[in-house]
Amino acid sequence: MMLLTVAAAMGSWGCRKEVVRPRELTVASAASLRPVMEKVVEAYGAVRPGMVLRCTYGASGTLQAQAMGGAPFDVFLGADEAGPRALAAAGVGGEPFGFGVGRLALWVRKESGLDVEGLGLRVLLDPTVKKVAVANPELAPYGRAAMEVLGRAGIEATVRERLVFAENAAQSAQYVASGAAQAGLVAWSLTLSPAMVAEGVAWVVPETAHEPLVHAGVVLKRTAEAEEARMFCEWLRGPEGGVVLRRGGLTPVMR
Repeated sequence: MMLLTVAAAMGSWGCRKEVVRPRELTVASAASLRPVMEKVVEAYGAVRPGMVLRCTYGASGTLQAQAMGGAPFDVFLGADEAGPRALAAAGVGGEPFGFGVGRLALWVRKESGLDVEGLGLRVLLDPTVKKVAVANPELAPYGRAAMEVLGRAGIEATVRERLVFAENAAQSAQYVASGAAQAGLVAWSLTLSPAMVAEGVAWVVPETAHEPLVHAGVVLKRTAEAEEARMFCEWLRGPEGGVVLRRGGLTPVMR
């Protein structure tokens, strides 16, 4: 009886399937990309079910500094071209590549009654607009673009005292969504999230009002998944990735 029990146990053990855990890529992503990256993670998971994308979000400048300092990122996706170029020049990253062009938008809550679609930037001159949220221009490309827009429009001096600087693009949108600011110059991609579509109105700033917001990336040399990281970046820049980026408010930069 004992021998039969042991044999049965060994047979049961031999029939067990080995559990294979999916591999992971850690992607450092500009906060402005969060909604589109959520779509990217889902779409890429269907293409490469054995590879999971883990995204860390923040201001491009902050993530760049962390990458320089040895943070365990496999891929860096910034909100401009300067960050990836700096990582490559420092020997931390490989060859930089552009993958999408973003847009800036002026966003207000529907309940504010502000005619942002009709007035555009002039809505910021409304006396009810006490606070205007923008990302920190020292860390976030969308913050720099926002300041450039205000300067070119000739209203920077007028609204400067009302500016509220957020740590990153996503936080600037949160300031307006929460009511801490009455208006915000934010990444258009962020305004396409279901919550922001339901709660607010966006006016897309003309492309000519600021320098192009070219999102670029780089594979970091310290990655232990160099081939997988390369495959992901190629997919992101290819036709399938382009469809996802466009859905998220970016104009794809094709290979």
